[in-house]
Amino acid sequence: CLVFAAGLASCGKAGKTTSGTTATSYAYDVAVTFTPAAVAALQKARVGAVVDAGYSGAPSAAFKDKANEAGEIELGQDVANIDGHDQSVHLTGKGIVVDSLRAIEGAPSVEVRVYSDTSQANMLGCTTFKDAITVAEAKPVAIACDVAKAGGATTKGKTRK
Repeated sequence: CLVFAAGLASCGKAGKTTSGTTATSYAYDVAVTFTPAAVAALQKARVGAVVDAGYSGAPSAAFKDKANEAGEIELGQDVANIDGHDQSVHLTGKGIVVDSLRAIEGAPSVEVRVYSDTSQANMLGCTTFKDAITVAEAKPVAIACDVAKAGGATTKGKTRK
């Protein structure tokens, strides 16, 4: 058994009850696809892409005052740097701060975004995914990327706290 700072414990495999919250493995896969134009743009710039998964949840009554501007409790983040070609990326969910799970009602949600790995403006226009993490665990999250459209949302993803 592992005991975490807030009195939460994790014993063995997924699904153990801890202080009213379930400590579990939140692993899932993300299937990232790139159009030929997106692959060419990344290769020309000599950059890859970033798979950015942010975790959050609806605040319990005792933690409503800790919610962010979207009304959610931020639980952590997983980031994976990838090459610019079609691939499946396995995310473990280890970016979730286990102590934070006590502050939410129900299961955590995940928002998955992909953007170019550059200090310049994002070169990619990718679909996003936001749903309960159980949905991501059930089948691979599909993210499709193309070259960002001129005048479109081309800002790089923000780092979550």
